[in-house]
Amino acid sequence: MLTHWEGNRIKEGDVVLIWGGAGGLGSSAIPIVKAMGGIPVAVVSSDDRGRQCMELGAKGFINRSDYDHWGMLTEDLYGDKKAYNRWIRNVLKMRKRIWEVVGEERNPDIILEHPGRDTLPTSMFLCAEKGMVVICGATTGFLGTLDLRYLWLNLKRLQGSHAAVLEEGKEYLRLLVEKGLPVSVGEIVTFDEISKCQQSMYENNTTSGNAVALIGAAGKEA
Repeated sequence: MLTHWEGNRIKEGDVVLIWGGAGGLGSSAIPIVKAMGGIPVAVVSSDDRGRQCMELGAKGFINRSDYDHWGMLTEDLYGDKKAYNRWIRNVLKMRKRIWEVVGEERNPDIILEHPGRDTLPTSMFLCAEKGMVVICGATTGFLGTLDLRYLWLNLKRLQGSHAAVLEEGKEYLRLLVEKGLPVSVGEIVTFDEISKCQQSMYENNTTSGNAVALIGAAGKEA
């Protein structure tokens, strides 16, 4: 999501907005962004989770509970001036918070998306000109909407991504070892318990950090 896409590869000083900063994706992305010279800004569901992100290296965090404009864009929204103004007011407030964290009026060069339906319109609005919203999931729903004007007028990119190629996986392991990046492990399970982790993801009640499965005979570590 950070290095694969020509024209939008992370570079020194890039602002990267990371949804679910304390979750599996976010707790891995924050240290990587910082190690590669970027400025990680986390989006979280509580101040406690935000502080966890700061410990991982985030420049700052945004508590999404402070905003109430989530969901799909609809014709009714655009037809209701009061409702649309509320939406715009919330995204502008969120953009201002990003500027406060970064220390200057700079929008995210890369946005790591995974919630999908509830957040995609906001991500597309917040993304910098010629920046990229890269998405790897749809935890709030896979029927996403966006205002295409923000996409084409500002030359933004919406990119799908899934996992990594072998070389990128090796580079990640190298960064872990050579730079001593923190690894946030929220839960350790046996191989037989993986289905329970998947159910927790489905119900959106996972713990902070990554779930790690011990692979081996009879659930023992290999």
